[in-house]
Amino acid sequence: MLRRSAAQWQLLVQQWRSSGLSKPDFANLHQLHPATFAWWERRLRSAVPAFVPVVVPEPEPPGRSAGTCPGEGHRLAPPPFLLDIGPIRVHVPHGFDPTELRTLVRVLC
Repeated sequence: MLRRSAAQWQLLVQQWRSSGLSKPDFANLHQLHPATFAWWERRLRSAVPAFVPVVVPEPEPPGRSAGTCPGEGHRLAPPPFLLDIGPIRVHVPHGFDPTELRTLVRVLC
């Protein structure tokens, strides 16, 4: 019997979510015991927080336009941010395509 780590099960669950297959069909295709696969899917799903904390920056002081350097008037690019989805941390750089980000989050959740 092959023993898998939690990270390996997490990867299998992510692959199942993006496959469009039922749990039993995916388990059979990958030679997994369906009950074991279902148990790991439930365990990993319960480990993912229902809400992701969001930090909202303070508003810019009056007289200064948002996203500019003081005295320079040049627009700054929005900073990159980190997105925590359960045990997975995703670094999202400036300019990352929102459609691709939505797809990535859907696959990871």
